[in-house]
Amino acid sequence: MSKVSRTLISALAAIMLLSVAASADTVKLTGVSGNQQNGVYTVPYFLSVNGSASFTAMCDDYTHEVVVGETWQGTVFSYADLTANWQLTRAGASVANGGVGLGSLAAVQTAYKELFWLFSQFQANPGAADAINFAAWKIFDSSLAIDANATNWFNLAKMASNYNSVNTANYVIITPNDLKDGAGTNPLQTSSPQEYIATPEPAGLLLLGSGLLSLGTLIRRKIA
Repeated sequence: MSKVSRTLISALAAIMLLSVAASADTVKLTGVSGNQQNGVYTVPYFLSVNGSASFTAMCDDYTHEVVVGETWQGTVFSYADLTANWQLTRAGASVANGGVGLGSLAAVQTAYKELFWLFSQFQANPGAADAINFAAWKIFDSSLAIDANATNWFNLAKMASNYNSVNTANYVIITPNDLKDGAGTNPLQTSSPQEYIATPEPAGLLLLGSGLLSLGTLIRRKIA
């Protein structure tokens, strides 16, 4: 077989891998930071996927709960995966199916770029974790009341010049497969797990298919 033929076969194989939908993974919340505002935990959260080392993530979902040590079935989506899978994410799924109900791929892509930008700002400004995470939560919950600092971050995230500056390849979306309730969570919960934004590189997550794989304290929105 010629070198050119081998190259073409390798390229086709790579394309086939990149066209495969991201598959189900076991996600575990391994811990939370001490950051909190008004009794609410904020970024960073710490996750493991398929037994990987823990890595830093940002929750984008204010209304659901998880337990430290809890596992659930989820999917790690790259930004490129949204083209085929946007309705499986928290942003794209219908309200009846546990999602936010954004009605188009374009709207979902924009929302996640805004969230990626906010996570990048946390990475650069960890001292602003509380305000940045509340701004992120407001992306999916317009009725959420946030303070002036969070409002400033929210408004910055909504600027196309900011969210379009993000290298979307640097971020993944870790979405629970059951968005409606806690089915499949261990220990069993009545709430769907949260959805998270993460950066794959520091976590050592591996590229597989079109997703990024390998890539009991109850965390409630109000601390007792």
